[in-house]
Amino acid sequence: MIAIIINYAKRPDLRTTSSAATSGGRRAQLLVHPLWLVLALPALDLVIPGWIAYVVIGLWYLYRFIRGWLALASNQPDADALAGLSR
Repeated sequence: MIAIIINYAKRPDLRTTSSAATSGGRRAQLLVHPLWLVLALPALDLVIPGWIAYVVIGLWYLYRFIRGWLALASNQPDADALAGLSR
């Protein structure tokens, strides 16, 4: 932020140097960056809960998969599978 303030203060001195374009780019980035943050917020409201749901569902399937293989390896039926059959 301090660099941007210095860029604005020294802008008249930079007009004839090769760093004038770089200085202008930094100023433009300062103005455009908050705009992109505001525009991205609605997308994050959709994306982050979606990723959380995918992770939770993925962990659940992984848990069920490992539990089933452990039951198969120990030659025991899966307790949840038997509970489903008795209903």
